[in-house]
Amino acid sequence: MLVSPVGPIAECDHIRMSHLHRMIFSQTSHHASATFFSTLRTLMDWAPSVAYHLLMQQVTATDCDVLNRPEVRENLQAALREGLRTGTDGALQDLNLYSAQWSVKLSDVDVPAFMWQGGEDTVVPPDAAYYLAGALPNCQLEVIEGAGHYWVFGEFDRVLGTLREAWRK
Repeated sequence: MLVSPVGPIAECDHIRMSHLHRMIFSQTSHHASATFFSTLRTLMDWAPSVAYHLLMQQVTATDCDVLNRPEVRENLQAALREGLRTGTDGALQDLNLYSAQWSVKLSDVDVPAFMWQGGEDTVVPPDAAYYLAGALPNCQLEVIEGAGHYWVFGEFDRVLGTLREAWRK
């Protein structure tokens, strides 16, 4: 199950990405990314509402609708706080993994995979997810048209229903 996955960015020179995405996923931007995650960690400790406001400036209108729900805000803030609680090394390692060549041959992954991707995602470049879906030989991709990155907070039943059905088969 893959929901709005990043995919192998380094293998996707031809995908459409914003300038911000290119900077974030560039191997040469380690210092800038470290500064970003350190700043985010400090904001989550001292001014979580400011961090959340900055996030809201980067997402689609449909994501804003989802992120304005109090339970989603609390959940996402808790996840960010916990993810950065011990430092920024984990977040930086994730970026490094996405930005490097993957040693896994995706064509050898033969288990069924289900992927959902918001067509208007501003957090993850949708083309990277589409590339990943195409590289996995047994992947069923569902593009959620008009949706951003956080659509799943309102659509857990959609994802879990698909998984339930696959499990029954």
